[in-house]
Amino acid sequence: MPFGKFATIMETERHYGVTRQRIHQLVLDGSFGECRKFEGPGGTCWLIPIPYKRKPIVPGPGRPRKEMPSGTK
Repeated sequence: MPFGKFATIMETERHYGVTRQRIHQLVLDGSFGECRKFEGPGGTCWLIPIPYKRKPIVPGPGRPRKEMPSGTK
């Protein structure tokens, strides 16, 4: 459930379809803009501004797919 104009890490990970760890990386990189830490009774939680201003997340770093010669599957 969003907190006003903010969403939690779990809601953001469901929206983008990536892991919680990846969302944490993006929050720490500043990719979502001005995120806030919320001190609740269950502990600390990040609040991410919505509507999301980030474009869909591309796969992380890694080796790109190899180009296949034409005519092969």
